[in-house]
Amino acid sequence: MNPAYHNIVEQQRKYFQSGITLSYDFRKQQLQKLLNIVTENEKKIIDAIWADMHVNEFEAWGLQVGLVQYEIKYMLKNLHRWMRPKKRKTPLFHIRAKSYIHKQPYGVSLIIGPWNFPFMLALRPALGAMAAGNTAVIKPSEITKHTAAVLEEIINKNFQPEFLHVINTDGEGAQELLKEKFDFIFFT
Repeated sequence: MNPAYHNIVEQQRKYFQSGITLSYDFRKQQLQKLLNIVTENEKKIIDAIWADMHVNEFEAWGLQVGLVQYEIKYMLKNLHRWMRPKKRKTPLFHIRAKSYIHKQPYGVSLIIGPWNFPFMLALRPALGAMAAGNTAVIKPSEITKHTAAVLEEIINKNFQPEFLHVINTDGEGAQELLKEKFDFIFFT
């Protein structure tokens, strides 16, 4: 077990258990912050995608960067509604009671990004984790090293590692990471 990975996961678990990530204001603030970061670093991200995959600027923006920006805006618009408890029918034998569904986050999530859409498929699951009130560790594909480096730079520079952190490692490092206890793992 890698002590550095273990430390990040444990920091995220404590941060999640503190309840900080549960409020609407916190989630909204973090999503808005990510939108600003992606927008400010658009050119750098597109250049990294070009260096890794030789995808032209129009396609890189439309299928990766722009899609992430659109999804963040969509989440910001709908987050409050998604967080509300949903009223449900109460069974007859619980007369005078009221039934609701309260959505709860899982906790610490791991997102393992693929090589084919290295930016979008690393961040879209992270957006869902953030909007749901989880913390996240993102492990980008080692095949797309330029995009992985940009993800590591823009995320780790701007977010607390207890909340959102990129671990840029190879396949062996990913195996070590999988030895940690995560509450939810997303892998495409």
